[in-house]
Amino acid sequence: MEYRAKTHLSGGRERAISEPSQNGEDEFRIDIERIRFSPYFSRLSSVTQVIPQAGSGTLVHNRLTHSLKVSAVARSIAIRLRNADESTRRLVDHLGGCDPVVVQAAAAAHDLGHPPFGHLGELELDRVARGLLNLPDGFEGNA
Repeated sequence: MEYRAKTHLSGGRERAISEPSQNGEDEFRIDIERIRFSPYFSRLSSVTQVIPQAGSGTLVHNRLTHSLKVSAVARSIAIRLRNADESTRRLVDHLGGCDPVVVQAAAAAHDLGHPPFGHLGELELDRVARGLLNLPDGFEGNA
C-alpha cells in the first residue's frame, strides 16, 4: 500500500510512504506520524510540567515526555479493550470503535494548542474572552 503525504522530514514536500499492512491500521498510521514530526509536537519539549505525586515528592518533566507516556498508556488501554470480553467489545463497537493507532494519535496530540500556563492559562483566557471580549462561548483549550 502506498500513501502520499507531506512530511516534516521531506521539508513539507509530498513523498510516497510505503508500509506493510498491520491489522488494518495503515489508514491511521500517517496521522500519528504527522503529529510526531510536526514542529508543534517538538515544541512540547520546551514546556515544563510539574506534577505533585502523593507520598513520593514532585515529578518534573516536559510536555513532550508527558505526551509520549500518555500515548503509550492510551494505546495499551485501546488494545486491551480490543481484546476484552464479548460484551465489552460490543459496547466499544456500539460507541464507535477504539482503534489503537487512532487512540495513540489523539493522546499524543492532547496537549497541542494549550496556551502558556496550562489549564490556569485556559481559565484566564476564558475569563478575558467572556468578560472583555464578550464572547458567549469564551475560550476552550480542548476545542
